[in-house]
Amino acid sequence: MRGVMLGSSIAHERRHLAALPTRDAPLPALVVLILTRKEGFVATLATLPRRFTHSYRIKGTPAAFVYKAISEPSWLLQILGLATDMQLI
Repeated sequence: MRGVMLGSSIAHERRHLAALPTRDAPLPALVVLILTRKEGFVATLATLPRRFTHSYRIKGTPAAFVYKAISEPSWLLQILGLATDMQLI
């Protein structure tokens, strides 16, 4: 896979994805968004290590924005300029 922005290398099922460090690597955030769509927000949070459940919060963000971003990941991707015509898995 080329062009994936990830801060560290990962290996999964005998496949390796090299790091492409950037200041704000979006892949981890996209993975969480996809998981929350499939499993639900509360169920996804329950599976994550505690240290990640409250990190990188944007303080002062209106609750309505956060709830919409969680319930409509495609809306968030669109306003971030990351939306495509592809349907999220």
